Amino acid sequence: AGTVSSVNGHTGEVTLSATDVKALPDTTIIPTLPGNATAEKDGLMSKTDKVKLDALPVFTFEKVGEA
Repeated sequence: AGTVSSVNGHTGEVTLSATDVKALPDTTIIPTLPGNATAEKDGLMSKTDKVKLDALPVFTFEKVGEA
């Protein structure tokens, strides 16, 4: 139990590469996500769109009576 005869086609003392396990290589640059947008700076949306979004009216709904 717990013993294997090969790993991904390799036998003996096995060192797996990123390719062997279909992972990204160590040299891959992972991009960072931009922050949230504000009225002063772009982020995941433009600052212009953020100003427009903030200007939309807020609607609240209230349940009236029994269904």
